[in-house]
Amino acid sequence: VRWARPIGRFSFLDRMFGTRNTVRSRPLNRTIVRFNSLVLPMPKVTDAHRQARRQQILRAAFTCFGRKGFHATTMQNICEEADLSPGAVYNYFDGKADIIRAIAAESRDSLDALFDSIDEDQLAPQVLAGLVERLGAFVEQPGDAGAGGHRVRVRLWGEALSASEIREVLEANMADFIETVAAIIREGQVEGEFD
Repeated sequence: VRWARPIGRFSFLDRMFGTRNTVRSRPLNRTIVRFNSLVLPMPKVTDAHRQARRQQILRAAFTCFGRKGFHATTMQNICEEADLSPGAVYNYFDGKADIIRAIAAESRDSLDALFDSIDEDQLAPQVLAGLVERLGAFVEQPGDAGAGGHRVRVRLWGEALSASEIREVLEANMADFIETVAAIIREGQVEGEFD
């Protein structure tokens, strides 16, 4: 390991106080230094850890947005709720708008899980009844009620009025949901399962 040395011919304090070539009795703590060849290995971060940290930030943001709304919530509020430093949060998201987009995208993942739970072997009326039942669980996801889940989802639609990226995600979600339900009904009509 090489020792740190001042940048340039003299240290910052040497230039400031004219103490060049004198012996110091205590170390300089405000000297501008450059570290040569001092490279410490970075710890390996697994994808599972990165995903868990990302979810921790999104859950904290979801709670803050439920409490204060999108515009009144600051990045500092999110950092405090997640119990992380701002640098840690900014490693995962560029800012609050990026977090809002991620929450909107997560709603798509939840909707995909809802569609995947459809049992296509049942009759269409039973499929629709099961879909409606699971839709209630989709709307009231575990832990969301305390975090203001309904308020956040309504606010997402409000945010979609001015943010085209969020509007596109939510409109695609709605269109896919309507198309899935319509396909179940059409199939039930063809099979004579509806009057």
